Amino acid sequence: MNGRVILVDDDQTMCEMLEEDLGRRGFEVRWFADGEQALKEIAGNNVDVVLTDLNLPGVNGLELCRRMKESRSDIPVIVFTAFDFVTKPIDLGLLSIALDRAIRHGQLQQKVAVLSKALQESGRFDDIVGESDVMRRLFDILARVAGSPASILITGESGTGKELVARAIHKRSDRASRPFLAI
Repeated sequence: MNGRVILVDDDQTMCEMLEEDLGRRGFEVRWFADGEQALKEIAGNNVDVVLTDLNLPGVNGLELCRRMKESRSDIPVIVFTAFDFVTKPIDLGLLSIALDRAIRHGQLQQKVAVLSKALQESGRFDDIVGESDVMRRLFDILARVAGSPASILITGESGTGKELVARAIHKRSDRASRPFLAI
């Protein structure tokens, strides 16, 4: 065994993945969804390292580190987060890289938001695509009726896309979590 690891993260999928992978690498891993539970476990057991997310409900990663320093300063703590984490003493080269990554990440998030908005405003309503004035009017009508609790009758010749329209309305309605049945 390489060591006993306490993993603290509220993302169950992440914990299960890390537990499995680190287990294959010879680590004994116990994971907890919140810092308070982890602190109780750490207090009474032999632990080699604590691996914690920064953003946790209740006792967050920084509070966990502070309390660990008070009660079990002999146990190293590794903090992970969705963003860079710079340790002291600060390596200015690494800080510059972290700042560059953060700025690029922010710029990408802004671009994604702009592109998402443009896609929503484009000639599209779910899987229905069209740019003409008639299609834009149809999209406007579909957007208004999708929020209505009323039953909607869709008529038209065979092959005109009635089921496609019905599915699009269903996906945007309050009933989207329920099954869709085409009749």
